[in-house]
Amino acid sequence: MTKRKVDEAATKAKHNVDQSTTNDTVDQSTQIGISIISNIQPETIQKSLARQAIDDEATIKKAEIENNHNATKEEKDVARQKVDEEVIKAMNNIAQSTTNSDVEIAKESGKHAIDEIQPEIVKKSVAKQTIDELAKQKKAEIDQTPNATKEEKDAAKQKVEEAVMRAKKLLEGANTNSDVDQTTEQGKQSINSIQVEVIKKADALSKLEVELQKLKDKVSSDQTFTIDEKLFIKQKLDESYKKAEEKVNQAQTNKQVDNIKIHYLQEFNKIVLIDKVKLKAKSQIFDVANKRKAYIKGLTNISEYNRNKAYKQIDVYVMTALNKLVKM
Repeated sequence: MTKRKVDEAATKAKHNVDQSTTNDTVDQSTQIGISIISNIQPETIQKSLARQAIDDEATIKKAEIENNHNATKEEKDVARQKVDEEVIKAMNNIAQSTTNSDVEIAKESGKHAIDEIQPEIVKKSVAKQTIDELAKQKKAEIDQTPNATKEEKDAAKQKVEEAVMRAKKLLEGANTNSDVDQTTEQGKQSINSIQVEVIKKADALSKLEVELQKLKDKVSSDQTFTIDEKLFIKQKLDESYKKAEEKVNQAQTNKQVDNIKIHYLQEFNKIVLIDKVKLKAKSQIFDVANKRKAYIKGLTNISEYNRNKAYKQIDVYVMTALNKLVKM
């Protein structure tokens, strides 16, 4: 197009020179032709439009990068720098193009290269992975907590989950790599600080101990028991408590702990009550046996052999009765 205009201007200038009739008019026509040809400029609309298209694509891409909330400022800056580099490449290719077709190819190639650019989102994803791994370790640690029931462990694990959610939410709002690092450390500290509240078993054993001591005091003040009988009952209470303690420590759930506690609270009272009845029955058996032996001893119409035989028979009855009491 530009060359054609030059040719047309040259042709017209030559025509004017040919039509000139004096040296002055020839000089004038020559100068006018030279001026017209010199002022002709190439039409640059195609390249201008291409450059504008590249700039527009870069603006859109940078806005898209800026709105990527998963990327940190540093990651966005790197992506924007890549956009600028592709813009420079595209502009150079457009400037070097010699035909409209070349300009179009350079433009489309540049737009495609710019559109393909995405922030390399690494910082936040690595931070989230760190939080997840720590949470997994913490839950494993919670599972190993001695004397904790399933419910107590579950409550602690729930706190871990809540801490993870809070940390990840804060990570999503972090703007810079430094913000991500700081938020990650805060999340790690929050997770590490979580401990299992181990109270269920301790509370159950405490209630059993209180009841145990209460019954021991009751036995100590009961004048119907002899010293030996009191020691015997207290020993049985201690043995029962040891069994209760062992079962409580082996329990897995709150319900199991509650059931064991209730059972042994009843068992403690039953020991005292039954032993009191048994000891009273034992005393009555001996009283009856002694009275019967005294009666036999006072008989005058019985041989010594038969008297001793009767004593032995009474002893057999006593032992039989006592054995039955023990098994009750």
